[in-house]
This record gives sequence, C-alpha cells and structure tokens, in this order.
Amino acid sequence: MTTRRQIVFVEYYVQCWNGALAARKAGYAPRSARVTASKLLTKDNIQALIQKKIDELVMSSDECLIGISKLAREAEKNQDKLRALKMIAQIRGMLVDRIKVDQRVQVVFEYEDSNDQETEAVSSPDKDNAVEGEASSSEVGSKVRKDNPSF
Repeated sequence: MTTRRQIVFVEYYVQCWNGALAARKAGYAPRSARVTASKLLTKDNIQALIQKKIDELVMSSDECLIGISKLAREAEKNQDKLRALKMIAQIRGMLVDRIKVDQRVQVVFEYEDSNDQETEAVSSPDKDNAVEGEASSSEVGSKVRKDNPSF
C-alpha cells in the first residue's frame, strides 16, 4: 500500500532526482532523509510509481517529431527552420555521416606451389606516383607475374 507521503516523495523525486531532498520535501525527518530515501527507492511500489511518472512526463518519439515539425513550420528565421529540419532528418536517419579512409596498405600474395616472383601493379590516378607492392585503400590494384604477363 502506497501512502500519501510516498506519493509526494515520488512527485518531488522526479523533479530533482535527489532522494534526500525529495524525502525532506515530502515531510520525512530531515536527519534521516538520506536513509529514508534509500529505503523508499528500493521498494517495488515506489519504483513503479517513478516509472509511471516518467512515462507521463516523457514525450513519445512521434510527439517529439510533431513538435519539431511545428517549430520548423512556424520559425520566422531561415536558420531556425534549417536547424529544426536538420533535427528531423537526423532522427529519421536521413543524414549519413561520411568517413573518408585514406591509408596505405601493403598486399602480399603467397602461393604454395610457385617460386615465381610476384608484384602488384597499382592503378593510380597519377601513374607517375604508382608504387610497386603498395596500394592506397582507395586505389585498385591488379596482380601481375613478372614471368607471365597474361596471368
């Protein structure tokens, strides 16, 4: 059974998230407020009341999108409209962060039944800077055997 004082404790607790302060405001003894709050917060009925109160206070994702959409439509400054629209696009996953990877990698080919020398020819936008045996992760390489160009 939940008492009136416990309900008041929950009301204050979800406002400040400080158990001792909520206990004092709910009328519990100031000297034992910390201990009282700790005991109250371990009770299942108090946890259920806190969760119920959180559910009442928190916006749903649809409600949040509606609010941001309303702000975007009613904003007087273009900058404010753009910010609201960007938020909506981010929430909906319409914006993708792009990462450019540019690093050097070395590729080594080993074969069990062949002792022939092998190398990698690098296809590069700048043919003069192509490096034998190395390729940038953004470049395309093709394998060439020195003794058999048709390989």
